[in-house]
Amino acid sequence: MKLRLLSCSLGALILLPVSANEDLKAFPEAEEGYERHVIRLPQQENESDLRVALIVGKTLKLDSVNRYFFSGEGEKKSIPGWGYSYYHVKEIGPMAGTRAAVPENAPKVDRFIKMQGDWWVRYNSKLPVVVIVPKGFEVRYQIWKPGESKKAKIE
Repeated sequence: MKLRLLSCSLGALILLPVSANEDLKAFPEAEEGYERHVIRLPQQENESDLRVALIVGKTLKLDSVNRYFFSGEGEKKSIPGWGYSYYHVKEIGPMAGTRAAVPENAPKVDRFIKMQGDWWVRYNSKLPVVVIVPKGFEVRYQIWKPGESKKAKIE
C-alpha cells in the first residue's frame, strides 16, 4: 500500500493511504476512440538494470501458417509541468502478413498479432506505465533483465 506523508500545524506527521488511481491524476484520459492501459510494476532491486518491452496488438482468429503484423508507431509524450512520460499509439495501420498456402481444412486459431517494432521503456516501480491505444487493441509487456556478461574475442 502506498502512503502519503502529511504534516499538520502541530508539527506531527500523519500517514494516509494513497488511492490506486491517485497516481494517474497527472496523466491524460484517453480521447474518444482510444483506451488508456495502465501497468503497475512491482518494486525490484536494481531497477536501473531492467527494461520493459511494450507490445501492442490484437487477438484474432487466423491460420497458424502465416506471419502477421500491424503497422503503426508509438510515441513517447511528456506531461508538461510534471516531467512524467506516457506512451501513445495514434494510429495502427492495416494488418499485413505472408501469403503462404494454408491447407483447406486447417482450423482458425486465436493469435496475438502485434504492432511491428520494439518499444522499450525504463523500469520504474514508482510511477505507472500509461499507454494509450486505439480501442480494440491490447497492451502486453515483458520485463527484461541483463544476463551474465560475456567477453568478446579479439580476432
